[in-house]
Formats: sequence, C-alpha cells, structure tokens
Amino acid sequence: MNLTYSEIKSQYDAMARTMEHVDARLPEIAALLEGCGQFVFVGSGSSYAVATSAALAARLRLGKPAMAIPAGDLLLHACTYQPVLEDCALMVLSRSGETSEIIRAVERVREMGLNCKVMSVTCVEGSALAARSDYTLEMPWAFDHSVCQTRTVACLYLFSVYCAAKLAGDEALTVDLRAAVAGGPAFMSAHEPALEAVAQGDWSHAVVLGDAELAGLCEEGR
Repeated sequence: MNLTYSEIKSQYDAMARTMEHVDARLPEIAALLEGCGQFVFVGSGSSYAVATSAALAARLRLGKPAMAIPAGDLLLHACTYQPVLEDCALMVLSRSGETSEIIRAVERVREMGLNCKVMSVTCVEGSALAARSDYTLEMPWAFDHSVCQTRTVACLYLFSVYCAAKLAGDEALTVDLRAAVAGGPAFMSAHEPALEAVAQGDWSHAVVLGDAELAGLCEEGR
C-alpha cells in the first residue's frame, strides 16, 4: 500500500515534468506529424482506454480524423484497417514498451509498407517499442511499479491532451491544464480525509462518470 500511495501522491509532480518534456520536444513532434492526414491511437488494456480519450482530443483540437484501435485487434485485422492506416500517424501508447501484442501490431503495420509514421509514448527508456518507432517520447518518471497505474495513466492522458492543445495553439486549454496540475497536490490534501472515510465504507462497487475527452480515462478508472 505504501508504494501505491507514494505513486498516487507523486502523480502531479510527474505530470508537471511531462508537460515540460512535451514543451521541449514539441518542434520534433510537430515535424514528425506534419502532413499526416489522420491519427490512429493504439494501446492495450489501460493504455487503450487512454487511447480512446486521446483520439477524441485529437479530433476536437486538431480537426483531423482520429480513432483508437486495441493493439490485439490491429494485429489480427491490420489489412481490414489499411484504409485508415495509410497516410496516418500511428500513435502508440504503452507503459512498458514491451507488451507483446503492441510490438507485434507495430511490426505488422510496418510489414504492410504503408505511408505511416509511428510515434510511441512509453514510461521507460530504451524499449522494444522505441526500437520499432520513428520517434519515441520516453517518460520514465511516469512508470508505476504497483498494480494501480496512477501516474502512468495520468501522464499518458495528459500527454495526449496537452500535446493536442500545444499543436493546435489552444492557449486557453494549455493554461487550464497547467493550472489543474499546479493545483493537484493541494486538491489531494484537501480531499484525502473524505476519501479515507469513503474507503472505510461497506461497499464493493463504484460508478465512475465522465464524458467527452474524459470518457476513456474514466473507463480505465472503473
């Protein structure tokens, strides 16, 4: 529990570092994505839930077609997805960068010889996924060692929305995201006693509500 707690409490520090990393790498990211007609986000498990939110953020902010595909589905049905893979930016989200179906899905797309740029976002350095990508954004500070992927999911989600806002020149959203991250530690401290009381209750099921870009993130939080 101590490990999980420490990772939850440090998530906003990790998110702040993620924004700094995106700011520093934004010219490289923009150059890679230039000319791509659409976005295809890929993930597995938790990262697929985030991918669904990322796809909507890209559609709303960048005004281009975007969709999310589970890595296993892409692996098995890559030929079916060929129309959306051609001329796309394949945005692959992964905590470890080593998930087998993600690696094999990227390899399968590569084998098809499509005009497709692969950008991966991982929470480790030097992964197998990075070796198969045109560009990788590595965020080792976001890696969760406990079973609850709190920092990882938060940072992958923040990358997706913050990067879309920066690429779109949406200053209002950029400011709002920075404010949310800056206020995160105080927010957690203010609500921790209430959450402790809820955790002591006699309950076994919870409902997580969220729409728009938050929907995929809330699906992961169920």
